[in-house]
Amino acid sequence: MREYLMSTNNFNEPAHLDGYEAECLFLTRLILLEPGTYPNHPDMGVGINTRWRYSGDNMLMDLESTIEQQITDYYPEFLLSSVKCKMGTDSLNNKVVFITISSTTMVYSFVSDGITLKLSDL
Repeated sequence: MREYLMSTNNFNEPAHLDGYEAECLFLTRLILLEPGTYPNHPDMGVGINTRWRYSGDNMLMDLESTIEQQITDYYPEFLLSSVKCKMGTDSLNNKVVFITISSTTMVYSFVSDGITLKLSDL
């Protein structure tokens, strides 16, 4: 898989990511994307910032199934083994959502001025 970036490399060619990095970027975009952004695919996107920001632990199964369905619909070549979600708080008492897709954990931290994201490979 190849995912193009909005920049150029040192040789003035379109910059891109391949393999694992491209998969992580695509999954991150899919999780952050708000449904309705693309008129041709109105259901595309998880919309974690608006749809799941204020949800509690009782909604984690819905979030997991939504992510699984989005990957199945829009990224069927991805070998999906599991999606696990967990909520918690960080040291500043900000809400944090841990999303583990196969072996990659995406950490979304909801802070008062926006959303931050960190990827960690287990």
